[in-house]
Amino acid sequence: MSDHSESHSPNTVDQKSVLQDPLIKRVINEDPLFRFLFKWRRPLVWALVLVACLAYIQFHLNQSRQENKNRGADLYAEVRKEFLLLERLDKELADKKDESDQEKERLTQELKSVKDRLNGKLDALQDQKEPYRKIGQAYRALTAVKTGDPKQFESLMSQLDLDRELASVASEEALYVELPALLLARALLDHEEGVEMGKRTLRTLSQKAKYVRVSAALTLSTIAQSEGERAEALALLQQIQKDLPEQGSLIEHQLIEMETATTSGEAETDSAQSQS
Repeated sequence: MSDHSESHSPNTVDQKSVLQDPLIKRVINEDPLFRFLFKWRRPLVWALVLVACLAYIQFHLNQSRQENKNRGADLYAEVRKEFLLLERLDKELADKKDESDQEKERLTQELKSVKDRLNGKLDALQDQKEPYRKIGQAYRALTAVKTGDPKQFESLMSQLDLDRELASVASEEALYVELPALLLARALLDHEEGVEMGKRTLRTLSQKAKYVRVSAALTLSTIAQSEGERAEALALLQQIQKDLPEQGSLIEHQLIEMETATTSGEAETDSAQSQS
């Protein structure tokens, strides 16, 4: 009884009776926009619900991508930290040839522990999206160089294609590719079998890198020995001065030295030829 009376109470709004109101009917009939909205009200409501759902899904996808990107960056920082520690311990061990066997054993064990941690982080980095996978490969190669594992190094280097990577990597991510490549090239210079590969890598970076171009060219000019190498290094520095005048102060001193050395070398060559 109470339900029946409640359904017909004056306070209950009857939607159909409202729509039959002459004023509302007039608005519906005379206003095209209102008429359109009224006619398609249900599909429009569902469309709005669908848009809201899609926006919600897109938001969470973007959030997930950002979290993955942050995870990759964090792993890269951890890899870099462990690698620097590996370098330090390796140098300490090399400097303590005359130390007691106990001290050398301690350093060897610590070095092994760091290498194991580094490899674990590199494995995790391989599960990330680019450019972190390539970064992981470069650091594996660096680790192989530092720990004297030539077979692993050759295998890893065969997988790296620096020219292609520099051409395809996004501008904001280029540093993650270039910095390990620069470190790798410098490490290779310390090993007789890797010198030529190190020089090739430095040449590529000197020509195509976005962030380490100057550093690579300066390194190449520092190790130049033959007249041809000095001329090549000078040409690279001059090209950088032309392309990146704002960084001219960074290479000015080395550029002057290379120009002087090249001029002296040419003068000596001309003198020798005239005497002969």
